[in-house]
Amino acid sequence: MEKKYYIPLYRIKEFADFMGITTDTLLYYDKIGLFLPYKIEENSGYRYYSMNQLPQISQIIQLKSLDFSLTEIKKLLNGEFSFNDKLEIMQEKINKMQSIVNIYSLLDKTKSYNTYVKVIPEHYCISVKKDVKDYLKIEKEYYKLLNYLIKNKIKIKQPYHFYTRFYDDTFKLNNNKIEIFAQVYKDLNFPNIIKMEEQKYICTIHIGSYESLSNAYNFLNTYCLKLGIEITGFPIEQYIESFDSKDYQNQFITEICFPIK
Repeated sequence: MEKKYYIPLYRIKEFADFMGITTDTLLYYDKIGLFLPYKIEENSGYRYYSMNQLPQISQIIQLKSLDFSLTEIKKLLNGEFSFNDKLEIMQEKINKMQSIVNIYSLLDKTKSYNTYVKVIPEHYCISVKKDVKDYLKIEKEYYKLLNYLIKNKIKIKQPYHFYTRFYDDTFKLNNNKIEIFAQVYKDLNFPNIIKMEEQKYICTIHIGSYESLSNAYNFLNTYCLKLGIEITGFPIEQYIESFDSKDYQNQFITEICFPIK
């Protein structure tokens, strides 16, 4: 399915402030070909950035915080550098990277489902609850929340972490009760920040359309039932590849997580 809605663009200072970096950093990344603007206005020269660039700039920021050089990051993003080579000399930092390693190692395998356990530590969020009639409209609600954060100059925590909780007894594609969470800094002077306790999840990766997500839910439910794993609450989803980066639903990548003890 092709994109059906407009993705807003933001000027360089808006985007830099939102990501917690400087405009000089973005200009330098552009200069060395590491991270380019989504659009440069021909007459004014204004640089504009899009939210579909959020995963890439967040990955750059995270890798830089893990002592990767910009040259190494550029090679890594271009597929020229082995992730394992760097991990061998950064053993003490593997825990910080484990969730990313889990996801991308699964994507190298076949489309059959696999499980892994991850723990999301205590964190602070701004969230919005919505009733959505159509599952596909969830992405639009993400952009509304992103736009709200940017316009109110609220910095997201890096690496960025957005997820959706579903308040439904069973998986369905219509009339969903959801809550979208955006992780922010604890000391942010802004109302309506909520504290989320540490939580363990049993997870799997789904590659394909939202309409086929029920297969992943059924797999996790069956897996937990067979092993006697108690599901303690409502599931969450994180959209690793979606409308913001892919044009067709068969290319989407979704992480489904069930809370467990």
